[in-house]
Amino acid sequence: MLDLHHGAIIEALNGVLDPAAFEECAVDILKGDWPRLVLVAGGRDDGFDGAVADGGGREPFPLIVTTAKDLTGNLRRNLMRARRRGEAVDRALVATSRRVTPRTREKLHSEARKLDVTLLQI
Repeated sequence: MLDLHHGAIIEALNGVLDPAAFEECAVDILKGDWPRLVLVAGGRDDGFDGAVADGGGREPFPLIVTTAKDLTGNLRRNLMRARRRGEAVDRALVATSRRVTPRTREKLHSEARKLDVTLLQI
């Protein structure tokens, strides 16, 4: 059974969102599953909207957050931006306000594989 507020939530997500506020919300929500996740605030985040500390001595990996329609393009641009900065990104998380269909999910995984990146969660 759907939550009583489901319709209002979907309507709001399909409207105009504040990208910075959505990034903060995504980090807050995902901290339950990824307790070492921190927000990387600011418009110049170099491909990281959040960073997850590995805890095993490896470099943190990115959370990529987007409200954009072009999820695949956004993922590619952020991963490439991180690589240009010198990050050795091999894993990532993605959070979006957009509906993710099975086809979209496969496109995101396919794009990540082209860059030798494993998407741990969408």
